[in-house]
Amino acid sequence: MRWSFIFILFSISLTAQKQDSLLTALQTKLDSLYSFEATVHLNVDIEHVNMPSKTARIQFEKGKKIKIDSESFIMVPKKGLDFNLQELFRYPYIALRTGQISIGGQECEVFRVIPESPKADFAIATLAIDPKALRLVRSEISTRKNGEFTVEYFYGVPVDALPSEVVVTLSVSDIRVPLRFLAKNAEIDQKNLQADERQGKINILFEDYTINWRNR
Repeated sequence: MRWSFIFILFSISLTAQKQDSLLTALQTKLDSLYSFEATVHLNVDIEHVNMPSKTARIQFEKGKKIKIDSESFIMVPKKGLDFNLQELFRYPYIALRTGQISIGGQECEVFRVIPESPKADFAIATLAIDPKALRLVRSEISTRKNGEFTVEYFYGVPVDALPSEVVVTLSVSDIRVPLRFLAKNAEIDQKNLQADERQGKINILFEDYTINWRNR
């Protein structure tokens, strides 16, 4: 019995090291993203929110706020633009492998990421990583103050490092009003929005990328 217990602990230790290396490799890859520019098309499918499709040109530079060139946009959802997971990896964390899952025909490794600092915005995150392409396929984030949301990442071709489409799914009642981050001329039924228990989606399409990597 004693040897069986030791063997189990040894197996868990080896698995954790392997998982750590995969997550560390992804973090290193994403951390090398220095800047990018892209044209963004945003569509909102949320009950009680009526907003026409919007287009903008965005500029991202590591460590700085995203710049948006558009008369109709005020701000795009940060949930869908944190490609290098700066917020997720800002503080020390514990990562646990929970298994594998197939998403769109891709076999992904699944991790639970738990921050060790109370300063982190999220309480727990579940990441689905494509180990072959070394890129994020889906993230499920449970925040401390803004509910839960899921982000799905779709890529144009296998070699693409950044997604061509991002879909953010969130509970309608978790949306914080006013929705200044979406756009001007958006019509919002604030009363019914906060009482609705359904989920809504924000679809973000990217094209005309200009990407700058550090040390590549």
